[in-house]
Amino acid sequence: MQHPDILLIYLFLVRLVTSSLVLVMYLKNRSMINLSLFIATSAYAISAVFLVLADYINAFDVLAGIFAVLGIFFILLSILNLVYRFKLLNLHILSIILCVVVIAVTLFNNDFSRIAVLAVQALIVIFALIALLVRNRRFREALGVSYRWLLASMVFGNLAIAVHIVNFLPESNLDLMPKVLTFLTSLMLAVFFVQLEFITQNKKITKYNEELKRESERLEKAKNEQIAMVSNISDVIVILDQEARIKYISPNIEKLFGWKPQDLLGESGFRHLRQDRIRGIIKDYNRILKEYDTPQSIEVEYMGADGKFRIVSMTVNNQLMNPDIEGVLINFHDISEQKKLEEE
Repeated sequence: MQHPDILLIYLFLVRLVTSSLVLVMYLKNRSMINLSLFIATSAYAISAVFLVLADYINAFDVLAGIFAVLGIFFILLSILNLVYRFKLLNLHILSIILCVVVIAVTLFNNDFSRIAVLAVQALIVIFALIALLVRNRRFREALGVSYRWLLASMVFGNLAIAVHIVNFLPESNLDLMPKVLTFLTSLMLAVFFVQLEFITQNKKITKYNEELKRESERLEKAKNEQIAMVSNISDVIVILDQEARIKYISPNIEKLFGWKPQDLLGESGFRHLRQDRIRGIIKDYNRILKEYDTPQSIEVEYMGADGKFRIVSMTVNNQLMNPDIEGVLINFHDISEQKKLEEE
């Protein structure tokens, strides 16, 4: 096998890998752009097959040109849709018309038809280059580093087409050059798609992280608002577990009764109640444990950090079966002054 044939086989393998990569991109994100890119790379891969066969049957050379036109055109569709927001459906209709024209020209299967196919390829690539350069900044923002590889592939693609056309001139001997340039073009396109997928995934991760950060900030703000609200209400909120140990107590306990919340966590909820009346309180608590979601009000004497007992009114509600609480919910407030006024 001659060297050009080996180069064309390498060309087919590069385009096949590129097409497979774009197929994965399309399956992950079923967008019309990715579909256009998959059609483009698939047509480009088929074109390489016909280029290999063209060394043995000349007719395949024209078919290779047709599929190359298709590949380049669908890449152009994706470029136009990415930045210029052209409707892909209209562009697909235009591509069908283009294919009909190219096939009609190539039916003659002569040098003129081959030059016509190459001329169409050149026009499409030049149009794509102009589109890339006119909106240079927009493409750089959308494609990042991969923009350079796309630009380079278009330049090398134009060179390959130009050398192909030169080959039709008498006494030209550049048979290997267009194949080398075509191979380099495909290699650059492969690098472009690899980087494009990397950038796309990186953008998704960045977007996800930004959303996660915003959600975290929102939750932190809601948490701070809740703490501020709980800290400024007149009722202390407590959650006891089934063994009556404190698993949560609101921060306002320090302002109202002098206890630091962190010092009370894990302690018995009965510890600071008047001990000579603790049996009755425990009995009431055990009864409440048997009645789910039935709020009950009781009055007890609760000792503050200063050692003085205050009369507090408690509302006790068994929420052990509530997955958001999993405990006995208690809220209480000081009614000592109220009781004193009632007695007076």
